[in-house]
Amino acid sequence: MDITTPRVNSSLLPDFIGQVVRISGKLISVQDDAVIESTDGGQITVLRIPDSLIGSEPFLEVIGKVENETTVREMSTTNFGENYDLSLAQAVVEISNNPAFRTARNPCF
Repeated sequence: MDITTPRVNSSLLPDFIGQVVRISGKLISVQDDAVIESTDGGQITVLRIPDSLIGSEPFLEVIGKVENETTVREMSTTNFGENYDLSLAQAVVEISNNPAFRTARNPCF
């Protein structure tokens, strides 16, 4: 995927409706759609694509289009395995969304 995707969490989703974002989290449930726990502890519903990789491992990163305040439509997923530090991922979200660290050349950190 060759587009810039800001790293967000559940509390930032409302600011990115209609945009493509990147979300790290832990899988809570998966059926037709999936629910993940975002880095800030909030829950996000992921509308899965037909060949989705969601469900094979507990920690993952979803790139998708924000549909509404709580829902993302999956475009691609990367599985992160059994061990992933969500608190460290949350720190990256906070830093990358801090205006003091943004530049025109590096909008997403």
